[in-house]
Amino acid sequence: MVAMVVIKCPETDREIPTGIFTDLLRVHRFVGDAVLRCPHCDQEHRWSMRDAYLSLKVKPTNRPKRR
Repeated sequence: MVAMVVIKCPETDREIPTGIFTDLLRVHRFVGDAVLRCPHCDQEHRWSMRDAYLSLKVKPTNRPKRR
């Protein structure tokens, strides 16, 4: 089952979808830190998979892949 990788905003405690979809079998492939701009507080948050969790609330779309 594919799910969205989500982190929490440290300022507002609201969920931030990262735009990354994965499953439990492949989540270990994500290593290192990432930075994303928070839509809730407009600050940049550095995060790693230690800070993240998988959410089934956000579903992947059937958009065509970029070439």
